[in-house]
Amino acid sequence: MRIIIIIYKNIKELLEKELVVGIGASRDIFNGLVKTDYCEIIDLINSVIADYSLSKENKDGFNLLREDYNNGKKDWYVLYTLMCFSFNHQFRFNSDMKYNSSFGSIRAYFSDRQKEDLKKMKDRLFDKDVQIISKNFIDIDFDKFSKD
Repeated sequence: MRIIIIIYKNIKELLEKELVVGIGASRDIFNGLVKTDYCEIIDLINSVIADYSLSKENKDGFNLLREDYNNGKKDWYVLYTLMCFSFNHQFRFNSDMKYNSSFGSIRAYFSDRQKEDLKKMKDRLFDKDVQIISKNFIDIDFDKFSKD
């Protein structure tokens, strides 16, 4: 079993891992991705995209979504959608824990490739016993995991 700590990684890398320990917001996203049916994930993301008219060019829609997220719309799929439309698909937070990644003009959007990667991840996790651990890194007993 391998362990990877995720701060921000390409979801494709998750296909090769058996256990993922996420930190902070990435944990919430991964938890949502694991527990939610693929079709529902796509519907949730597409709903956010439609509600805010998100596109490669719509910076105003992105800024409105970011503002709504920072004001309480904290669903994991909202954060994931923000990340898809952020510069270099990054997410970052300021010291007040407000999302402050900038708009990824022209290059950032929810692509067919991302949909394919999500589908592959869901297929790979279908029959796995996935553990989602929500602990401080130093509190995890790594001796409980095999060295493989």
